[in-house]
Amino acid sequence: SNNLKVHIPALCADGMSLTEICHVLGVKHTLMYSTLRLHSEYGLPHHPNQDRRGWHHILDCTDVDFIDSLIEHENTLYLDKIQDHLLREHDVHVSVSTIKHTLNQLSISCKEVTVAVKECNKLLHMAFLNKVAKLVTHPDMLLCMDESSKDDWMVVWKLGYARIGTQC
Repeated sequence: SNNLKVHIPALCADGMSLTEICHVLGVKHTLMYSTLRLHSEYGLPHHPNQDRRGWHHILDCTDVDFIDSLIEHENTLYLDKIQDHLLREHDVHVSVSTIKHTLNQLSISCKEVTVAVKECNKLLHMAFLNKVAKLVTHPDMLLCMDESSKDDWMVVWKLGYARIGTQC
């Protein structure tokens, strides 16, 4: 381990013989020699790039914070639009899969957004309510119908056939 390797150059500098260092630390001569070589080359008892695994991160902290604030501001963006924003604002070109992976790391998942909520305009809604209030003097005069599930087939075909236990 690196904690054990740190002691090898220090003990050698204190004047301890190589055989004594191997005996005290319980290491072999090959480990001791390679540690001393790395210490003379890099000033460290291990190779500085040895512990790096995988690819380096393309997105730094400011890019990830930008994506997070972008989603918080406008949560219905497609991944390619986030990619365009990153390229335009931060001059960083990444793949869509990198953006998806970053969103997963931020615990942001893809959810279905209803069109009615997405297209809601509060100003038009208030204008419509004011218009209805002028036309209708008493609330009992209103009749509300839900025509979202009505179509011409429902009018013509009132009965249908299906096996028992299944919907028609």
